[in-house]
Amino acid sequence: MLGGGIPKGNTVLVSGGPGTGKSTLAMQFLYNGIAKFGEPGMYMSLEERPEDLVRNFSKYGWDLDKVEILSIVPTGKLSSNDLRRGRFTFRIGKGFREGTFSMDLIREIIRDKVQEIGAKRVVLDSISALALHLEDKFILRQEILATVHLLKELGTTSIITTETPEGQGGLSRFGVEEFVVEGVIGVYNIKLGSKRVRGIEILKMRGTKHSQNISLMEITDEGIIVYPEENLFSEG
Repeated sequence: MLGGGIPKGNTVLVSGGPGTGKSTLAMQFLYNGIAKFGEPGMYMSLEERPEDLVRNFSKYGWDLDKVEILSIVPTGKLSSNDLRRGRFTFRIGKGFREGTFSMDLIREIIRDKVQEIGAKRVVLDSISALALHLEDKFILRQEILATVHLLKELGTTSIITTETPEGQGGLSRFGVEEFVVEGVIGVYNIKLGSKRVRGIEILKMRGTKHSQNISLMEITDEGIIVYPEENLFSEG
C-alpha cells in the first residue's frame, strides 16, 4: 500500500477509534524494525504502564526485550490533590520519578533515550492523553507541533497515535496533528451487516505513490495482516 514502506525520517499519524488496532500497529512497526532490520526503537506511552504493554502484546509472540518501553502515567503513589495539580509518577526503564506533567520533560526524555540507544524508530502513544493534562487548545497544539519538530530533528522514523471519538468526523482529536506530519494512516473497525470488519487506509504519505484503497486488515495471533488488494467495501 505504501510502495515499499514509510520513508525514513517521516513522522506518521495513526488515527482511529477505540479498539481499531492503533497501538498494535505501532508496536509491530517497532518490533519489525528490530527483528527484520536491526533498527533500535523506543515506545513512549502516555496511557499504559510498561508491564501492561508487554502483557498485552505478548499474545503475538513478540520478544519485546529489545524495545525500549517508557511510560508517563499517573500512579497511585500520589494523592488525589497531587494529581489535580498535575503531579505524577512516571517510569524510565526500571526507575520511578515524580514531577509535574510537562511536554518539555517528555521531549527531554525522548531526546535522551533516542541518543542513548541510537533509536531509529519512535512511537508516541497516544497524544489524545494530552487532553487530560493540557486544557488550553492553543497550547496543546503548540506542544504537538514542538514534539513533531523534535522527532524530525532527531531523524527518527516515527509513529504518533491519536484516538478519534466514535461519531466524530476528521482525522484527529485536536484538528492539527494531520497537518504537521508527513503521513496519515487511518484504521477502522466498521460494522457491515451483522459483523464488524477491520480496514486500513493511507490518507497521506509524502514521498510515496500510495494506495487509494481502504483495504481489509486483520489482527491475528501474530499481529496485523493487511490485504492490500481487498477493498473493505467490496461486495460480498
